[in-house]
Amino acid sequence: MGAAACSARAEVEVAPKNHGPKKTDRICIVGAGPAGIHMASLLMRNGFRKVTLLEKSDRHGGKSYTITDNNGVPHELGTCYLYPHYKEVRALLAEYELEDQEVEINRRRRPGLFREARAYAGAKEKPGSLNQWIFNESETKSIPSAVLKDLTPEILHSTSLYAKSRKYIKLHQRILGDYKYSLPGKPANMKEINMTFNDFLEKNKLEELVPFFTYTHSALGYGLIDEVPALYGLWWNTPELIDSFFDLRKRKNSLSMMRDGFSLLWDTIVEKHDMDIIYNCDIKKITRNEKGVVVTTNVLEEPTQADYERGSPRDDDDEESESIPGLRRVQTMTFDFLIVAAPADAVMKCMDSTDKEKEIFSSLRYYTLSTTLYESRLREKELPVKFYPKRISQPYVSHMVRNSTRALNSWRPSQKKDRKVAYQFTNYHSHGMMEDKLRLTLIEDLRNWQENDIRVFKMMNWQYFPHFPQEAINKGYPWEIRKMQGENRTWYIGSSVCFESLHDCVRHNLDLMKYKHAMAHDDFSLF
Repeated sequence: MGAAACSARAEVEVAPKNHGPKKTDRICIVGAGPAGIHMASLLMRNGFRKVTLLEKSDRHGGKSYTITDNNGVPHELGTCYLYPHYKEVRALLAEYELEDQEVEINRRRRPGLFREARAYAGAKEKPGSLNQWIFNESETKSIPSAVLKDLTPEILHSTSLYAKSRKYIKLHQRILGDYKYSLPGKPANMKEINMTFNDFLEKNKLEELVPFFTYTHSALGYGLIDEVPALYGLWWNTPELIDSFFDLRKRKNSLSMMRDGFSLLWDTIVEKHDMDIIYNCDIKKITRNEKGVVVTTNVLEEPTQADYERGSPRDDDDEESESIPGLRRVQTMTFDFLIVAAPADAVMKCMDSTDKEKEIFSSLRYYTLSTTLYESRLREKELPVKFYPKRISQPYVSHMVRNSTRALNSWRPSQKKDRKVAYQFTNYHSHGMMEDKLRLTLIEDLRNWQENDIRVFKMMNWQYFPHFPQEAINKGYPWEIRKMQGENRTWYIGSSVCFESLHDCVRHNLDLMKYKHAMAHDDFSLF
């Protein structure tokens, strides 16, 4: 079946009805995470000069958060991997002369389907090849364990797992078509995806792929496959992604990382464009009308060197005093166009949102993905990634541990301790006691795994994977947002309106900037 025939099965992607900002516009981007910084760079490279980013925290980069230890090893608490199909992200790295930053995970290990990880799937959690876990029982009996650890293309292509992956790809193309951008076309028959991703696999007799997708989807924090709507399972697990795991001919790893961490990318972009970012900016009100966009904020005043030398703020009677360092001051700014890159449902609470915006964005749901950088006594045998698949459906407990020192081949014989990042997942997002519960559960897990001399450095609880429930998908909300782009002087970008991955956020921005010709011809010279 040709690409044209496949595309006919899904609705053609709808272009936004309204135009975006003009080059003379004063543009406000709410949120200086990857989506906001990338969009700002696209605008500035194309002649837009009046771009301001408002960031609630004291740092840019959002969910890209790298902590580098004293040995120069980066530990990712957010964005971590480069997948083989991240073509647009690699083009971005090349644009900023960072392409040599990509490092394959543990190059010294022998190739295989999943070379970078080991699964602890047995009752006593004994480690085994992840390949062994993803194959069904009948095939693991017929294929020797040694072969499963180092599959050849010939053996892999003879398995039922591979055959099911080909069936999945054809089904994916039939339902969603051959789309170029982040958002798939709306299926012509919504009944085909009106179910969970797990039910979708079972309905189409693809149960053999459940372990595979548990690793590629759920382990990354994108929801449990027996809970998340089928649309999101199909959205992330594209034919490109499937092929990147099953193509062993190039003898390359399935995943790679950044040698100095993903934060370097955003630092480089911000510095090169000398971006105007206002940090510690708490937005109180956004008003849009035919004249422009008015943003009222509380901005935290940072003490200057002169303030430190004085030892105290200026007296209130001092006519020259405008603000008190360490306190917030109200600031009102006027713009011509608004780009929402922060969580859309949160922004709606302080914006003069339309009924349509409120209805759509209030439907978003979140999970919590917790990442913790910790240190423990060095053990003789350590793996780049350890995965505990049976734990992923249990709230709070750790289901994966990544050792960046081993993954990046930065281990030193003189080391006495290792630093690692542990992952925990809960299928809801809340505040309060959750952080304490996550921390206590993690410490208990690490001790049960014979980790000694544990020291926790940093825990990040990410409000993760914004997604619509099935009812909202059936109403067409993901596609309605695309039609809304440009209305009321507003664009919506970031994971709230596409998918929780750097790949999708970048592609979504490129789509809005109308780089369709470049995308269609794989010509990335324009950006």
